[in-house]
Amino acid sequence: MTYSDKLRDPRWQKKRLKILERDGWKCKYYESEDIELHVHHKKYKGLPHDADDEDLETLCKNCHYIFHFMKDNFSEFIGNFSTIKRLKSEINESYSLYVYMDSEIIALFNLVDNTLEYWHSFSKNYSMRLANIVNDFYNG
Repeated sequence: MTYSDKLRDPRWQKKRLKILERDGWKCKYYESEDIELHVHHKKYKGLPHDADDEDLETLCKNCHYIFHFMKDNFSEFIGNFSTIKRLKSEINESYSLYVYMDSEIIALFNLVDNTLEYWHSFSKNYSMRLANIVNDFYNG
């Protein structure tokens, strides 16, 4: 059974509608009403319909793409980011290390910000959505 087949399962369709309704039929990051909506799995647990409701969120197709683009293309950097966050809390007396780590974080925000600007160039508040997406992505 393909993933597409699993998404056609009536149990997933029912859960999907429940999540869309819960989220007011709006993307978590972008509130346009004229864009395709997806239900994103923050965590997978068995079949799509087995996911807990709190592990599902409504995203527009562009934010969903960005989220998966980041996951697929920045996994190595994200591992480094987690290390940076840990080191930052453990070694706060080392100012030069702190400055280096902040520059790495800023570089990631700039890179992802450029991606989000491409997908939502018409939006005035893409930086806030980006900050929320990146925050949720790292805090998973």
